[in-house]
Amino acid sequence: MGIRLAPMSPDEYQKFYNKSIQEYAYNQVAVGNWRAQDAVSLARQELNEMLPQGLETPNAYLSNILNDTDVPIGMMWFYIDEGRPQKTAVLLDFFLFPAFRNQTLAMEVLSVFEKGVRAVGVSRVELQVFGHKSDEIRLYTENAYQQTMVLFAKDLVE
Repeated sequence: MGIRLAPMSPDEYQKFYNKSIQEYAYNQVAVGNWRAQDAVSLARQELNEMLPQGLETPNAYLSNILNDTDVPIGMMWFYIDEGRPQKTAVLLDFFLFPAFRNQTLAMEVLSVFEKGVRAVGVSRVELQVFGHKSDEIRLYTENAYQQTMVLFAKDLVE
């Protein structure tokens, strides 16, 4: 059967939600966008704006990543935007659980994801990666993703 995506249950969504808030807050602090004391609150606010109806948010797909024996190996969240010139899947979060992290498996998951969204008429995938996530940048670069925008920052500290 191979890798497949399956919808999250409400309990799985809650675990995903909690993990996403913590990780997003951490990354925003790591790149200097937010103060640590505000980060969790800001992350929760942004996530609630992006998923106002949780699992029922229109065009939002929250999935478990299952291996060939139906063991959950990670999670994925993407949004399909039909209002762009090309129907676009925006990959918002994708991770493998620590025991399953390796480049080959991540590449296989991306391939399954791309095949699935292509089957529903998506012709473009977009995503954003924090600059300090070199493993993720390498994963996408090695899978023919092209850089479309770069954000620079400089702290002016004496």
